[in-house]
Amino acid sequence: MKKLLSLILLIAVVCTGTVSMAQKKEKSVCAKADRMMDRGNYYEAVNFYKKVYNKKKKASQKAQAANKAGECYMKMGDWKQAEEWYGKAAKANPKDANAVLMHAKALQGVGRYDEATAEFNAYKAIAGTDATLADAGIQSAAQAQTWKDKPTRYRVENIGALNTKYY
Repeated sequence: MKKLLSLILLIAVVCTGTVSMAQKKEKSVCAKADRMMDRGNYYEAVNFYKKVYNKKKKASQKAQAANKAGECYMKMGDWKQAEEWYGKAAKANPKDANAVLMHAKALQGVGRYDEATAEFNAYKAIAGTDATLADAGIQSAAQAQTWKDKPTRYRVENIGALNTKYY
């Protein structure tokens, strides 16, 4: 009887330790990603945020990891990937005003102005009183779509003789 009780206690301790180590590992991966992002190493950080995103079960935690991955991609200038990850963040937590706003900006960055306008309107509904960003985004998306639809007859050319590093 004592051996059975000791065996059960040993199994409980081992299982608890394994779960605890797994949680610490997930936290360390997220902390490592945050450190990399703070240092400006966005390429490495985004890989860690993707790992965190794939391991998390809660929608709020997935949204946070996706938001950070989107931020990394935006800082690297990869608008297409930023739009994808901000979209995941907005989908995981549709009430997060910041995620919706950043998704709208990323959509605008890839030239999908109609969808960006819809996201800016969604942000406006969530944010309530802070609608100035949404209004500005809607206006800029409409203006960009107008320029895209009706290009001017002017062409911009680089005049190498005038545009040098010495001028």
